[in-house]
Amino acid sequence: MLGLCHYYGQGVENSESKAAELFLKAALQGHPQAEYQIAACFYSGRGVEKNLEKAVEWFEKAAKQSHPVAQYSLGQCYYYGRGVPKSEDKALEYYTMAANQGHAQAKYWIGIILKSKE
Repeated sequence: MLGLCHYYGQGVENSESKAAELFLKAALQGHPQAEYQIAACFYSGRGVEKNLEKAVEWFEKAAKQSHPVAQYSLGQCYYYGRGVPKSEDKALEYYTMAANQGHAQAKYWIGIILKSKE
């Protein structure tokens, strides 16, 4: 993906804003990895103005297409209340989706939440 080349400066000049522009262009066409990447940009404020609500919107789009890192990221958003109201139940839902695809950190957070409910 050309956006990643610009993001990391691989073969082209490093430009987070150009990377975000390319991620958004691909995301608007429904590419799940691009949806995740633009969400991460909005989450961190790299290449775009930080906007947690927009980050959540794009994480959700990628998560609906079974992107495990987006699902995990949504779990984090809900667990900590970043861009959405805090909800351990919603966090658990998204962590479970990611864990079912083998995401190790999601499995860890499932354990944290379940242990806290004992």
